Amino acid sequence: MVSVEEIGELLDPDDTPPCVPPPSSLPHTQLPLPDYDEYVSRARSTSAGEIDRSAVDFAWAATALKRGHPVEEVMMELERVSFKAVGLAKHARKRYLRQTVRAAARGTLQ
Repeated sequence: MVSVEEIGELLDPDDTPPCVPPPSSLPHTQLPLPDYDEYVSRARSTSAGEIDRSAVDFAWAATALKRGHPVEEVMMELERVSFKAVGLAKHARKRYLRQTVRAAARGTLQ
């Protein structure tokens, strides 16, 4: 904690605050990416008795984002590990990954 006087001493003569480095320049620690296979093993089945791959991908992406991994990294890793993404054509795969990770990002902000 600082006093009002100390803050005043830090101000420039024109009363603009001193330059402070942006938070992004501070050291950032991340938890490791989640284990995709663990999410598959805990997944619920669809009415057809199959694993809901979309739900697995969404939950995995949301956890990765909450752990501090950037969207691009999450999309790249999900493309590598997702059973659903692997089975899609390249254009459809990119669209699926973008939609899934964006939805997970919106869900983590709520």
